Amino acid sequence: AVGGDQGIIRVYRLASQDFKKFDVITEINHGGPLNQIDISPGKSLVLSTGNNNEGMLFDLKNRRLLQKLTFRDNQSKD
Repeated sequence: AVGGDQGIIRVYRLASQDFKKFDVITEINHGGPLNQIDISPGKSLVLSTGNNNEGMLFDLKNRRLLQKLTFRDNQSKD
């Protein structure tokens, strides 16, 4: 899986053993620039975090948002 400034998570499947051919399995919109992507061991969930202080948990098969987490900035005074 890859992501970047566009906020799109792309999950690929290798189509050859020489790593020269791959297929896009799914694309999911995080909604902002991405910092990190992690796929669950069972390959059913993907967690993404971004510059917008949000983490999002998606169902990979259905491309559905399951949960949205908002993180506070450490510089916040409240």
